[in-house]
Amino acid sequence: MKDKKLQEVLTEIREIAGMDAALFSDAAELLVAPFSDMNIRKTDVKAFLSLDQAEWQQEEFYFFKITIPEAAYVLVLPQIATETVLVGRLAVCQIRNLLSLETQPMSREQFILEVLHGKLEPTEVLNTMQRLHIASSAWMVYVLRTLGKTETACMETLKNLFCDRRHDFLLPIDEETIVLVKDVKDRKEPSEIESIAYRILDNVQAEAMQQLHIGYGRLAEELIGISKSYEQALQALEIGSIFEMRHSVMAYERLGVGRLVYELPRESGERFLEEVFSGKEGELEEEDLGTIERFLENNLNISETARQMYIHRNTLVYRLERVQKMTGLDVRRFEDAMKLRLALMIRTDLKHRSLQGL
Repeated sequence: MKDKKLQEVLTEIREIAGMDAALFSDAAELLVAPFSDMNIRKTDVKAFLSLDQAEWQQEEFYFFKITIPEAAYVLVLPQIATETVLVGRLAVCQIRNLLSLETQPMSREQFILEVLHGKLEPTEVLNTMQRLHIASSAWMVYVLRTLGKTETACMETLKNLFCDRRHDFLLPIDEETIVLVKDVKDRKEPSEIESIAYRILDNVQAEAMQQLHIGYGRLAEELIGISKSYEQALQALEIGSIFEMRHSVMAYERLGVGRLVYELPRESGERFLEEVFSGKEGELEEEDLGTIERFLENNLNISETARQMYIHRNTLVYRLERVQKMTGLDVRRFEDAMKLRLALMIRTDLKHRSLQGL
């Protein structure tokens, strides 16, 4: 991770100041190569390291020494601009701060957070797991989003609920978001994974008196995989908030068509709505649209839909026939039902995009 971040610093120097740079170790070994061949002689680097000074000008290059308690480094910049010294000094401060942070011991929670955001290479993950005594297992990432700034109350409840901190990791992300990385080696079944989410929901609502939504992704068979699972959990929350507003627990695996609709270009969605509703979408009443959605949720079962909506069966049939007259689609037929289902999801998604200014 250190080499990757150092490369990012040199890339920023090149993008901002328009000059290439190279970084050497205290053994005059090239650590981060420049983008072009600068023809820097190792003898010059060694000569500079032997000097008791922080900066050195030699022919066409400027050398800067970066010292931390454990080692020394040399930053080399070409003398192509009057700002070389200023750029070099700023880069020295940035690299020194970065190296100082890297030498500090990493806690288990910090390590999991780094893995979660995909900042570590697989070899770094394995080595750090051994150093921090984190056993290999299967992992599930749950993202908890509270309705308001209530992260502190939720954290206390979750700490009591998952008191075995050797295997489970609670990570506050911001004032409204908490991530639970849970060891599920012995609870891999989908029903068990889901039951954990509902257990969290019930406890937080009962003890912390807080409302929240929970999203979770696919099972990560290795710790390095929690980064992907985290992305999926975030996507489950985002897409679920559009299409599954009545649900508090949202699983990535159950997003189904919602994932396709979410990624559909706006123009394609608008064109599909025009084809399905023949330009009469605005004439459909919210009552009709709500009836269609509930009918589809109940697998085209007229009796069950009427019972849940507290209306007479004939009233439901009348509404469905009214929709058929306006659109030419009979929602009681499977093919037409699927068209309407997709159209309603696209309609909901486009409304959400408009509210978000997308």
